[in-house]
Amino acid sequence: MNKYSLPKDFDNFIKELESFFDLNLNFRPLILEVESRNEFDSLRGEITKPWLVAFVKGDMIIIFSKKSINKETTHKIEEWDSLVKHELCHIFYYNKFKTYLPLWLNEGLALNLANQKKPKIYFSVKDIINLTTKENFSKDKYAYHKSYWIVKKLLENEA
Repeated sequence: MNKYSLPKDFDNFIKELESFFDLNLNFRPLILEVESRNEFDSLRGEITKPWLVAFVKGDMIIIFSKKSINKETTHKIEEWDSLVKHELCHIFYYNKFKTYLPLWLNEGLALNLANQKKPKIYFSVKDIINLTTKENFSKDKYAYHKSYWIVKKLLENEA
C-alpha cells in the first residue's frame, strides 16, 4: 500500500467538480493505491467482486495501482484517471449533500462527469425509485447503466 502521485489532470478535475457542485472542498482528497484484492478487501471491510476497483473512505480514494489494475480487476490501466475522477465525484457529492443517496443520482453523476459511457438501456420511473438504496442498487445488474442514462437525460435537459 502506498500513496501515489496524482493524475496529471487532478487539479483540473477538482476545479471542474467545484464548479459543477458549486462547492469548494476545504481539504485535498488523497489517493491510496493498493496492490492486491486482499489488501483492497481488508480496507473495505468486505470481500469484493473483480469489477470493484476503487472506493471512497472519508477524504481518501482507495484504488488499485496502475501496476495492479489489469491483473486484479476487470478494468484497464487506461481507465485509471477516469476512475479517480469518478471517485472524486463521490467525495464532492457527499460533501455537498451529506449523504450518498439516492444512489442512482450519485453513481449517474460520477459516471457522466468522469465520461464513463455505458451502453444505452431502457429505464423507467420505477427504476429511479428502486435504485435509491444500496440494497436495491446492488440487486440490479444494470444499476450503473440505468443510473448513467437517467442522469445523462437530466444533464441533456440542462444544456
